[in-house]
Amino acid sequence: MVDRVVIFGGSGFLGKRLIKNLKGHYRIVVASRNPDKISKNNEVEYTAFNYDTESLKNIINGASIVVNFSGAPIAGQRWNEKYKKIMYDSRIETTRMISDAISLCSEKPHTFVSTSATGIYGNRGNEALNELSSLGNDYLANLCIDWEKSAQKTEKFNVRTVCIRVGVVLDKTEGGFPRMIQLFKYFVGGRLGNGNQFLPWVHVDDIIKIYEEAIKNTNITGILNGTAPKPVTNIEFSSVVAKALKRPNLFMVPEFMLKIIVGEFAEFLTGSQRAVPQKLLRSGFYFKYNDIESAINNLIG
Repeated sequence: MVDRVVIFGGSGFLGKRLIKNLKGHYRIVVASRNPDKISKNNEVEYTAFNYDTESLKNIINGASIVVNFSGAPIAGQRWNEKYKKIMYDSRIETTRMISDAISLCSEKPHTFVSTSATGIYGNRGNEALNELSSLGNDYLANLCIDWEKSAQKTEKFNVRTVCIRVGVVLDKTEGGFPRMIQLFKYFVGGRLGNGNQFLPWVHVDDIIKIYEEAIKNTNITGILNGTAPKPVTNIEFSSVVAKALKRPNLFMVPEFMLKIIVGEFAEFLTGSQRAVPQKLLRSGFYFKYNDIESAINNLIG
């Protein structure tokens, strides 16, 4: 019998990529508040859910695996109080309801894979951060802490629960990368702030493989850092991008200017998380792109 996988947030950037990899191997159900607005795939089932536990329970009951990508975009938005509430509620409230729904299922899934972010560590400078490192205490860190707590409620029901702390995902057409390199294309690229902050990057192909590993490998549980093994500073990242595009790397965007443009999100752009995927490396996971040069050359080349 083919396992049924229920995916929340399946219409988003990572959700679409994971569905593409899983279809044909699983019976995939995409749960969405507005399924009629999603570009459909004939091999995937789409179902609507309301913001109530009973609606979610009816969708999840009998599924083997639940994957949660729910959440309004963090990047590319100006952080004001209104949008910060949207970011929080779209993650914590949705994840809490999914966990509550799982607890009520007569046929519970054996696996719940949820999403988090490396922003949970806060601004940590040069400190190497693995899955056991202490956590931060700024807005994004506290959001991620509550996000993970909402997901981990399912552990007490003997559901294998994995929270993937996703870094900055590099993809050619979606996510933040196309915007990150735009200034270089116009010959005005350079570092953000002092450029010494570490970027916990990961190639899109590898983060999707990490989600697949979390789904399939029953020995994996708890927290995973979803990042490449070799984080780089913003200066190093800028230099590699400039070289790949054959453009200069001369300019610097000061932090005060970033705050004017994107508000509190500037703290994320100039913060530093030298996150390393220790648990994945110890499990023998293979990264296709483990250094920034190979990743950038693939995306730009």
